[in-house]
Amino acid sequence: MADSSVFSADELTDKLPLKAWMIRPCAVYKSEYLECTSTRGRIHQYYINGYSNPDCHKWKEDYDNCMAVVESKFPELASKIIENEDARRSKRLADARSNDVWEYRKEPPANWAGPLPEWSKKNESQYFTHQQGIIDSGLQEQQRMCIIS
Repeated sequence: MADSSVFSADELTDKLPLKAWMIRPCAVYKSEYLECTSTRGRIHQYYINGYSNPDCHKWKEDYDNCMAVVESKFPELASKIIENEDARRSKRLADARSNDVWEYRKEPPANWAGPLPEWSKKNESQYFTHQQGIIDSGLQEQQRMCIIS
């Protein structure tokens, strides 16, 4: 007899939110939690943020919720994981946008598809350039195989 608490794949897909693609593999949440609570992680947080008491409970909560979703016990918990992922993403983008060192482009430079500069000619002897020349000339080297039996 099948367990009534386990959903089929179609039933689970129907119950997941639209942003379910944002959910990482459960092992990632566990790894992030272990890194956050480790001594190395605490030292890194102190170096980056100036304090060594990061809030690690969200990673643990996401791991527990992820395992519950994967085991098909509570697919509605996926929305909590997505909320945390949205918050992380918003913070990361806000930090990037507040960076005043780089100026964001609205369009690519005018000569982005132009010919390469003259100084790049010195690299013609490199392997990649050699292989590109072979491909461009249409002279493909014969493929060789070595079979050891």
